[in-house]
Amino acid sequence: MKTSLIITTYNSPELLLKVLGSILVQTRPPDEVIIADDGSGEETGRLVNDFSGTAPFPAFHVWQENKGFRAAKIRNEAIKRSSGDYIILLDGDCVVNRHFVADHLLLAEDGYFMQ
Repeated sequence: MKTSLIITTYNSPELLLKVLGSILVQTRPPDEVIIADDGSGEETGRLVNDFSGTAPFPAFHVWQENKGFRAAKIRNEAIKRSSGDYIILLDGDCVVNRHFVADHLLLAEDGYFMQ
């Protein structure tokens, strides 16, 4: 099953870097990572660009202008950009254990939404 991992973020590149580090050591990596950015500054864009260049899977930056808290909107834009059969949503300040993606896939069932 092709997995898309969507990570929301806003102006916290130091936290996002830690989250991305935890994604790189997954026992079953995602097939793509999409950073859903709710209007961060240039530092976050540079971080995502650097990550995209070195990640062993496709990684994309979906950004929207900062017009206040609009996490749901940018999450929806990232979902539109995704190509996975299974979408995992993650906040940009949540460092995950190394089995995070594998555990999701182990528990996945057709027709169900898990949160």
